[in-house]
Amino acid sequence: MRLIFLFVLASTFGASTCYKKGAPYNIPKCIQSKIDFLQKAPVQNPPAIITRYIYQGKKVYLFNAPCCDQFSSLYNEDCVLICHPDGGITGRGDGKCADFSTAATDEKLLWQDLRIRN
Repeated sequence: MRLIFLFVLASTFGASTCYKKGAPYNIPKCIQSKIDFLQKAPVQNPPAIITRYIYQGKKVYLFNAPCCDQFSSLYNEDCVLICHPDGGITGRGDGKCADFSTAATDEKLLWQDLRIRN
């Protein structure tokens, strides 16, 4: 019985995400395509998170780093890579947007992969 409960629980959480189509955020198609790709890919460690910010007066999307010592990636609404604000060996990113952590505003969790790693 316990095994069945765990299976049902894992199935429920494995299929769910913070973001569902039709959510109140207007997500650019290219960002949605990246979300669709992440949902089909193996769960990364730590699990994928996409956060929307306002940076330099524009909406931007921060994708967390897929693992240790890797860069997180910041994209604009056209999915053009702006910079890597953090991560890497130093933890300070690529230096192209060093002010991101202090200048970015209006943080909103857009999507989070809630699947359980196998």
